[in-house]
Amino acid sequence: AKISVHPGYAVIVAGEGGWREEWSFNHAANNAYRSLRNLGFGDSHIYYLNSNRPQDIDRDEYHDDEVDMTASFANFSSAVNEIKDEIGNSSALFVLYLVGHGVQEAFSFGGDSLHVSALHNASGDGLLDGFSEKVKMLIVIESCYSGSFISASADSGEDSISAENRIIITAAHDDQERLYEDILRSSDRFWGNLNQGLDIKEAFVKGS
Repeated sequence: AKISVHPGYAVIVAGEGGWREEWSFNHAANNAYRSLRNLGFGDSHIYYLNSNRPQDIDRDEYHDDEVDMTASFANFSSAVNEIKDEIGNSSALFVLYLVGHGVQEAFSFGGDSLHVSALHNASGDGLLDGFSEKVKMLIVIESCYSGSFISASADSGEDSISAENRIIITAAHDDQERLYEDILRSSDRFWGNLNQGLDIKEAFVKGS
């Protein structure tokens, strides 16, 4: 799939972390934002969640803050539901990019602890299941243990976000951690390749 040929909506989330990790998360999220804008996504169609603002996304040294909300489960749910209502029954593209800390079976918005707001497999599945089956999705989750979002099954008591018309890329297996240096490299390569006009599979394979 070439994402540039679709009218699209996106949610980008940069989670919190230590200062080196946080810099990597911000860098990766800003990469995604720039690439989607270059591919034709309107600014009003991109919901950017980051608790560290402003972000100089266009690198002009002016803090033209494209960040819409702080990163939290409540704001994430609100953004996804708003896009769901706007898309309705159309065949628009929805891009979801999460970069930050992960714990087993969850993405954490505020660090590596589940005492802060987090997106669990089941809650992610529930949010996405409300979209029309016509909607095509690209979902990229760059965090430790992110593979649990696709390896979960009803047998384990968890829900997978896998479904028809969804391309899902995770940074790690469900039992694997992910170094922030790896997130930097994979983000630069993947979003850079998409920005150059490669389709999703080509961008992923070349980046790997």
